[in-house]
Amino acid sequence: MKAAYINGKFVPLDKARVSVLDRGFQYGEGVFETMRAYRGFVFLPGRHLARLKKSLKALGIRKKIPEKKLRKIIPALLKRNNRKDAYVKIIATKKTLLIYSLPYKSLPETEYARGYGVRVSRSAINGRNSISGKKTLNYLENVTARARAGEKGFDESVLTDAEGNVAEATGANIFIFKNGKLVTPRLESGILPGITRGEVLRLAKKILKNRVVEKAVRKSDLYSAEEVFITNSLIEIMPVVRVDRKKIGSGKPGPLTGRLRGLLKESISKNCRNR
Repeated sequence: MKAAYINGKFVPLDKARVSVLDRGFQYGEGVFETMRAYRGFVFLPGRHLARLKKSLKALGIRKKIPEKKLRKIIPALLKRNNRKDAYVKIIATKKTLLIYSLPYKSLPETEYARGYGVRVSRSAINGRNSISGKKTLNYLENVTARARAGEKGFDESVLTDAEGNVAEATGANIFIFKNGKLVTPRLESGILPGITRGEVLRLAKKILKNRVVEKAVRKSDLYSAEEVFITNSLIEIMPVVRVDRKKIGSGKPGPLTGRLRGLLKESISKNCRNR
């Protein structure tokens, strides 16, 4: 029987229950983190837990997150479920702390060789909103925008900010490479401070130095980029080869994207080796 951890104890996953009176269920008043485990170890767990705490604080939820304890509980949960490569999710509300894991198989390499096609959505994020940039349980806009992309034959949707600039994909951060610079939207636009985004910025600065920039990205920059890719904890780095009906670069994943994918895999291997 697969297990989950809820409010201080391990229970069978199908027996994990949340009260209908939980404000997370009723109003979306809660936060979550999605993490990726490799060989039984979560990649950069401290950064995920720090972001979880910040998100709770932004919602005014005074809930203690016992980081040291959770760093032990998560691998213990993976071991109970006999899962080494997994998707791990934490959900926290005022009344509930839930952690569960599901098997996760990396996308086939053919997907990365093909690259994604994305569309620019009419949906926008409000950077002035007090909960913008936080992983709250209010994700309906993102879910529907991605569903619309699939209906139109795309893999993802790109959301804009209040000024109409490129913000982020529905479940990922976005980067463009143009005129020798790697550019990603700045956090002030209301985007999520992605854990993989942060690691990619760190790795990119090693090879590009000061040619890594966080700034406003116009839609015209996106269309005219030489390379585009998106990042999140599950897919890592996914090349984007088409935006709307516009081919990006040669229409194939670019060399910088490939190099950064290799560097990220090295970082994952280093951080998730058997300890």
